[in-house]
Amino acid sequence: VAMVNAVGPNAAVPALQAVALATGEMAGELDGKLLGVTPIQNTFLKAGGQPLNALYLEVRPVPGTTIPEQPDIMVAAETKTGKLASDMATVLKERDSVTLGGLGDMPAVNALKGISSAGVYLSRDLNLEERVELAAIPMVTEFKGENDTMTMRVSLTCLRLPP
Repeated sequence: VAMVNAVGPNAAVPALQAVALATGEMAGELDGKLLGVTPIQNTFLKAGGQPLNALYLEVRPVPGTTIPEQPDIMVAAETKTGKLASDMATVLKERDSVTLGGLGDMPAVNALKGISSAGVYLSRDLNLEERVELAAIPMVTEFKGENDTMTMRVSLTCLRLPP
């Protein structure tokens, strides 16, 4: 298990991109597994007492799975992460995975926050005493968007980790 720190909204996409690239570089060593991230939210106090939200990404090998071309749930900058977590838990009660998709930094941050909370919702919905731990397999694709600006499409396929 490795840790990647993503402090601030502009850090999430590069961190996910690094994990996706590492998966390709380590393919021969992963024995059919992929690298997944488990987001953990944390808040620090900056000088002056202002809160600073940070995401830790625990990176580990997870079972290989089929990555769909289209996401099950689209995430936007305005997405409420509690609602997203609840929607993810609903899907994960019925299926082994759920894929989130979004364009840019804030949707990626919101997706990671939703994933970090979805295990709590899923545990509650399944009446489990222990929290269900989730990992997300990242894919990041760069493409030319509006006004010829480069945009990052982030896809996160989330699965339950074995207890």
